[in-house]
Amino acid sequence: MKFSEIPYERPDMKQVMDNIDELTRKFSNASSADEQYAVPMLQSILLQCTLLPQ
Repeated sequence: MKFSEIPYERPDMKQVMDNIDELTRKFSNASSADEQYAVPMLQSILLQCTLLPQ
């Protein structure tokens, strides 16, 4: 498959920002470092910002 044949789908930025807000809220409301560590914030953000389908 050529690069020009790879379909591009523009990210839904409203959905991305809503998800970031939710993850930030969970992280901020965690009662311990272990709970904060359990919030997959970075992984979720990176998955949403990639060109590859999830």
